[in-house]
Amino acid sequence: MNVLSVGLNQNNTKIGQKALLASAGGILAASLPKQNSTVNPEKREIRIKRETPFYTDVAGGFHKKTTEVFVSKDGKTRTLTETEVDGSKIVRNFTFDDNHKPLERVCKKISKNGVIEFISNHKTFYDGEISTTVITNKNFQTNTETVTTNINGEFKSEVVKKYNPKTGKNFFEIIEKSPVAGILNSKIIDENGNVKIESIGIKGKDGSVTIKKDFESFDGTRTKYLYKSSDKGSEMRYQIFSNTGERLMSVDRESKQISSQRRFTSLNGHGYSIEQSENGFSIKDLVSKEERSFKYLDIVRSEKDLTPDTISYINTLPADLILNLADRGIKIYTVDKPEDGSTFFGTEIKTYRDIYTLAHETGHAIDYSRHDDNCQNITQNVLYRKVFEDEKSEFKKNMSDVQADYISYFLMDYAGGRGVNAGVNESVAEANAILTDIPHDMYLKRSHYFQKYFPKSIAAASKLMLRDKISF
Repeated sequence: MNVLSVGLNQNNTKIGQKALLASAGGILAASLPKQNSTVNPEKREIRIKRETPFYTDVAGGFHKKTTEVFVSKDGKTRTLTETEVDGSKIVRNFTFDDNHKPLERVCKKISKNGVIEFISNHKTFYDGEISTTVITNKNFQTNTETVTTNINGEFKSEVVKKYNPKTGKNFFEIIEKSPVAGILNSKIIDENGNVKIESIGIKGKDGSVTIKKDFESFDGTRTKYLYKSSDKGSEMRYQIFSNTGERLMSVDRESKQISSQRRFTSLNGHGYSIEQSENGFSIKDLVSKEERSFKYLDIVRSEKDLTPDTISYINTLPADLILNLADRGIKIYTVDKPEDGSTFFGTEIKTYRDIYTLAHETGHAIDYSRHDDNCQNITQNVLYRKVFEDEKSEFKKNMSDVQADYISYFLMDYAGGRGVNAGVNESVAEANAILTDIPHDMYLKRSHYFQKYFPKSIAAASKLMLRDKISF
């Protein structure tokens, strides 16, 4: 992927052949046929071996992988083995039925000393057109067992059992899909049976939405989050505190529909009035009193992109997001389905018509154009980089491969033209999205885990990229 072509085209909610192809660098393309096609018509074993180039990650770690693929004569069993230069490896064994549907996937991570660090077992059951996949992961490094249930590839629930060596007892984290799109309900049941609600999404009969979050990361950093929306507008109250109680970030947003032609949006008390006209709109900064006028054609890539759906979408955007695009000369074009992906490329953004997705891509645009005194963008900023790498290291140390798969977009050590900046690029963009709106349902798991376990990264990003100053 080109250094300026980055986006939200990864669906972390589905685990299967797509993930396998990605991890194998595409070398299984020939051996993973489309459904109902003939598998391995020559009825011979397939063995493929490939080495990836040497590279060094941002922490100075040295990497060189050897990937080996084995496919049985009937195509029903396949093995993918990835071996690092130090001898550690991940072995994935796949089993398919006569119709080439996946039945089981067993994954083992083995240390350079031959010790099994975790085992995960993905079993899929079929009832007509409905498939249920149960993923059981045992992580021997963290004394954690995770059981995840997906229905037709979509997340349903997860139970994480963790062992506390100080008490000798287990505690549980239970996560379920909430009635609110993009939001997970989660609670923690401690060793004594006490229950703490850490995330909940509530949808009223009138369509109103309330979201509350109270997260604590590995080092005790706290996230306090409240979001409310109704037909009158929305508001967000978002604070992050260090483990000593110091406030690291405070972001407030509001959006109100004043009349059919007039809206009000604000970021940290900095208000904007948006007035619609026949062919566009004007934005008045209520602090500086500056007023700017835009035609809808100023926002979209070309006249053919100016559809009624796109105009309606533009009329929902917060003023600071529009101004960030306009100041950088970036035009947008929209797609009808979220799975069509989104990207930022130079002066264009492709996006699904929701605020979170556009805010993610706008985060890339800000990242590449926001330089400090040393001409570094946010990805290269020393403060942000250190905070992110520290939180990334803690996550990888304490979580299983199941949770790591949810946020693999941010854990990448190396990818395409962006090299070792790939994962951190995406983390900067995601921080901007989380600071702007609630996620599309397509990204509910990755946004949940990123918001919970990377609070200091989000706080650091807010200081570097938000249009208006953080209030303390």
